[in-house]
Amino acid sequence: MTDTNYGVGTTEYMRSRGGYGVTLECGQHDAPEAVQVARHAILQTLALLGLSSLPLVPASTDREILRLVDVTDRDHAGDTFSRAWQSFDTVKAGEVIGVRYSGEAVKAPADGFVVFPNPGGQVGQEWFYFAQQRS
Repeated sequence: MTDTNYGVGTTEYMRSRGGYGVTLECGQHDAPEAVQVARHAILQTLALLGLSSLPLVPASTDREILRLVDVTDRDHAGDTFSRAWQSFDTVKAGEVIGVRYSGEAVKAPADGFVVFPNPGGQVGQEWFYFAQQRS
């Protein structure tokens, strides 16, 4: 039986209760700047909501916005990636991202990005996400 709450995190839980929430990716877990990115975001959010008197820093205009458009689950322990993907590696439409245990190629549906590839993912859980640049 599939757990309908699998993958439900803080943001989804808050939304299910009528609140609002956001998820902020602050970088790799071991990245030294990740803590500062998170701290800055929290303090700026408190200021934006009027819960702090800190001045708001103007938002950067030098950014790229991606939208997760699909998730591919691992169907079999023998499913393998075509190479060692890193988050946000670019792919072209039709490029092979992985190969199913059955031999079927898993291809990029369009130009985009591989996000959160998990070569050790459990069967029936997220193997990787596909993202595209938001227009």
